[in-house]
Amino acid sequence: MLVRLLTRNSQVVHDLQDWEAIDLGFAEMPPQYASNPVDTFDLRCVCVLSPDHPAAAHPRLSAKLLDGVPFIALHREHMTYAALKDAFAEAGAQWNVTVETEFFLTAGLLTLSGAGVALVDPITALDLERRGLAIRPFDPGIIHSFGLFHPKNRVPSMFAKVFADIFAQEIAPFTLNSGRRIASFRRS
Repeated sequence: MLVRLLTRNSQVVHDLQDWEAIDLGFAEMPPQYASNPVDTFDLRCVCVLSPDHPAAAHPRLSAKLLDGVPFIALHREHMTYAALKDAFAEAGAQWNVTVETEFFLTAGLLTLSGAGVALVDPITALDLERRGLAIRPFDPGIIHSFGLFHPKNRVPSMFAKVFADIFAQEIAPFTLNSGRRIASFRRS
């Protein structure tokens, strides 16, 4: 058995699913894909920062507490960007984005290097905590939604079905919705 694990952006994953070129694909959840066979997962993001950062003294962070602090954000097209921009605007705080990147891990590693504070998904945060960063909840809650996409017109392989089931069990403690199915697919 050969397993190919490829990293592509979400749009490419959606295209590969449309072409029936993948058994499973992880991608972010724009609404136009809601009719595709997908298990969705919503995770509440958290802030990562140096344990020596003054804001780390607080048990929870907010836009007001991070007013003017150098911030590493995901790119402007990412769902968390607009949500953070709105949170800072509503708090009357300056969102000081100094770096934009494509991935949560990159933002976290830049935080580890001292470039600022970042908002990341809770799974990435656990890895970053092991590397020495502090994790703090951020209010208001910023949600990162993604899906595990399945083939539309064929039964997924046995390996893909088992993987999807194990993934849903393992990620459940981190999700707000425990992998709700948006569109059904045949699990026979």
